[in-house]
Amino acid sequence: MVPAICFTGKSGSGKTTLIVRVVEELKRRRFRVAVIKHAPHGFELDKPGKDSWRFSSAGSDTVALVSPGGIAVMARLDGDRYLQTVICQMSLSNDIVLIEGCKGFHLPKVLVSCGEEGSPLSNPGDNLIAIVSDRVYDYPVPRFSPAEAGRLVELLESLIHASKDQGNGGAPHPMAQLRETTGQPEELAPF
Repeated sequence: MVPAICFTGKSGSGKTTLIVRVVEELKRRRFRVAVIKHAPHGFELDKPGKDSWRFSSAGSDTVALVSPGGIAVMARLDGDRYLQTVICQMSLSNDIVLIEGCKGFHLPKVLVSCGEEGSPLSNPGDNLIAIVSDRVYDYPVPRFSPAEAGRLVELLESLIHASKDQGNGGAPHPMAQLRETTGQPEELAPF
């Protein structure tokens, strides 16, 4: 299974800017990259009056917009448990899944803390694999400056290669990692 990595940090800490740089570098190295933006407070993608909005308003559980250049799928989901479904679906056609947010999930994390006052490490959570900060912290994981996206990508690239070397039998499946958080198995729901 491909690595699924959460980028966590306070609002305004530089997560989006860092992920953009990481995606650009991974693409330069010819990797297939998926990005998930966790929006715990919801979002509005559809526009009232458009056909897709009308389908959703009528009660459709899933609406897909498809064109020769791309696809957008809007589905009614039951809380964060469906994050695992999205990760698994994106894993099918990508080498790595980057997730902005989701600090509460049991997945590997990169803590981003750029230009912030105070210590972001008071509770860094579990599975911390790296810190990206313009300050130095004494913590037992690699630290990169915000300008060192290439060096961070080297770490991520090693995870990609390790997951490919181990195949399906070695690397933990993102679903299994998420199950550890709740302790309960959950069925995968298709898109």
